Formats: sequence, C-alpha cells, structure tokens
Amino acid sequence: MGVYTRIDDGTLQDERARLEAQALALWPVERQILARRLLDRPEGLMIDLGCGTGATIARAAAAWTGWRFLGLDLEARLMPPDGPRARFEVTTPAGPWPIRDGEADAVYARFVMQHAPERDALLALARRALRPGGRVLLVDVDDRASVFEPTLPEIDRIYRTSTAVQAARGGDRTVGARLPGLLHRAGFTQIDYEVLAVSGALIGVRSLLDLALGLKLRQMGEPASLIERLTAEAEATPGFVALVNIFVASGVCPGDR
Repeated sequence: MGVYTRIDDGTLQDERARLEAQALALWPVERQILARRLLDRPEGLMIDLGCGTGATIARAAAAWTGWRFLGLDLEARLMPPDGPRARFEVTTPAGPWPIRDGEADAVYARFVMQHAPERDALLALARRALRPGGRVLLVDVDDRASVFEPTLPEIDRIYRTSTAVQAARGGDRTVGARLPGLLHRAGFTQIDYEVLAVSGALIGVRSLLDLALGLKLRQMGEPASLIERLTAEAEATPGFVALVNIFVASGVCPGDR
C-alpha cells in the first residue's frame, strides 16, 4: 500500500519468501492478538488490508473455521488463488473496496500504516466497510522502540537510512505510537492499545533481524545477504539483545456514519 515499493520480477520470489518467513515467525503472537481483539465471534467476514501472500489469511482460516476472509493488496503477483472461504482482490489506497458498505465484521491492517501516506483515507474506507459494532485492528512498528544492545553500527546505519528513505516517500517508520490517534481521528470508538515485545530470544536472532531489517534493505536497494553477516556478528557478541516492540491498536465502528 502507498509507499510500499512495487516489486520487479527479479525480486518477486525474495519478497514472497520474506513475507512468508515474517508470517511464520510472528504467528504465535499474532494468533493471540486476533483471538483477543478481532476474531472472538463464531463467524464473520474479515478484511486483511495489505494481505501480501495471504499467509496470515491461510493460518487464520485454519484456526477460525466459521470466518470468511477478503485479502486486499496492491500487488496481484503475490496473492494466492481464492480458496473456499477466502478471496483476494487488487485494490489501491484510493479504493473503492470490492465490498458493500457495512458488510465486514472486522478489518485487519498489519504493517500497512507505516507505508501509507493516505492513512486517514484508508481508515475512512475501513469504517465504511464495517458494520456498526465491527472492529478494526492495526498492527505496526515504531522504530524508536527497537533495541539492539550492544549497538552494532551497521544496524544503526540501516535504521537511519531506511527511516529517511521511507519518509521521503510519505511513509512513517514511527507510526506505531500514533495508531490510537489515527483511529480516534477516523471516528472509531472504544480505542485500546498494547505493545508487544518480540525478541531474538523468542523467535531467534535471525528471524528477528529478518523482521527488523528485511524490508529496509529492499527499499534501500541493498542485499538481503547482509542479514546473514549481522546475524553472525550478533550471535558472536556476548549478551547481545535484539528487541522489536510491535504496537497494536483496536477500535469499534460506531453506529452512525
């Protein structure tokens, strides 16, 4: 969505692999978030905004068999075929979404808001798609809350450069702490948030660095093989701590539109 750079044919497989690895590493945490904040009814329709490869939908569909899923993304080449309870459609940040007003029970936007200059417009579309009482759930990062200790200069360089690159395209690598405010501005009610710590100790240093650095390197035009070298350096550093804090915010669609 938005400043999420379009993928050329040469990097398509790498990006698909990155997204699949990200979904696999985060699913234990993500499943708990969905169960508590979004999919706590026996059935319904969930929109996955920025669905990518559909990896999250595939896992959610297996876990919540009463739910149907609609995946929306800019990039058709990443999407899987439609399934019995899941369909996938190409859309743009300007919409319209291929759904009737008030048809959805839940909207999920995972690592999307950091890329979207048109955040307010996306949330207006989400509110329009939801039934009264339906829920929206935003999950995103805030690079100010990442911790790498002892500091590795190469990681610092990647963070600084990628923040500037994304900001120049209208994105925001520090959007995490702003998610509740975005929901309030869009007119959602019962807004709540939490911060989840994902560490190298929890998912492995390599997986954590993939999560923290993979997209940054692609947007900077630098090789993903840097992660291998940084993983080796981190694992050779006594007492190394790698921590990414993920911000989660939810809200309810009011009865009035």
